[in-house]
Amino acid sequence: MIYFYYGTDKEKVRAKARGTFEALRKKKPDASFVERNGEGLTFSDLEMMLGMQGLFEKKIVAKLSDILANKELEDEVLKNLKAMHESENIFIWSEGAVNKAPLEKIKKHAEKAEEFAAKEIFKPKEFSIFFLADALGERDKKKLWMLFVEALRRGKVMEEMHGTLFWQLKTILLAKKTKSAEEASINPFPYSKARSFAKNWQEAELQKAMSHLVDMYHKAHRGELDFEIAMEKFALSI
Repeated sequence: MIYFYYGTDKEKVRAKARGTFEALRKKKPDASFVERNGEGLTFSDLEMMLGMQGLFEKKIVAKLSDILANKELEDEVLKNLKAMHESENIFIWSEGAVNKAPLEKIKKHAEKAEEFAAKEIFKPKEFSIFFLADALGERDKKKLWMLFVEALRRGKVMEEMHGTLFWQLKTILLAKKTKSAEEASINPFPYSKARSFAKNWQEAELQKAMSHLVDMYHKAHRGELDFEIAMEKFALSI
């Protein structure tokens, strides 16, 4: 049995999944309860959960989160949706935004599928990659993450988003070190905005964030990390 919660409002998604998990803990105190996320879950773990039985009761209640972020595991999980659905164990599964194809497969096998969408922070027809730069300057992590998700939906590539964020940090750093746009060799408008953002950042924080982005870029292009996941984590860490 699968209870699936997903959407761009991750706080509500997590809260719903946690609430369901705790409600079942009270309702079925003799069941076995396990929690796994996408980084820590293996297919062997999933197979074990599908076959496990509780010591005093048949059901296992498994709370799973961000499984689809694990690209190596995603295909195997989607192939086993029927087995999860037919299992006497209960899977409480939470995700962020989910693409249409896997979402339809999951909904087909879920006992319950509920979406939690964050409120729009811009009109659908209005979008610019520089919205991400402004959110970064403001240090508004929720806004930056939502814009990151929207940029992905609109087909923006990682390199474009990465370059925009790095440019913004560099511009803010220059604004902190100079007294005018002319001195910084920057156009007046972006310089003025960078000056307004400068109060939100310490120089050391800017340097650290820029170094992190540079390191991320090189590791992603050497295949040492998933660029999309790394960028999402960066957005949520500011």
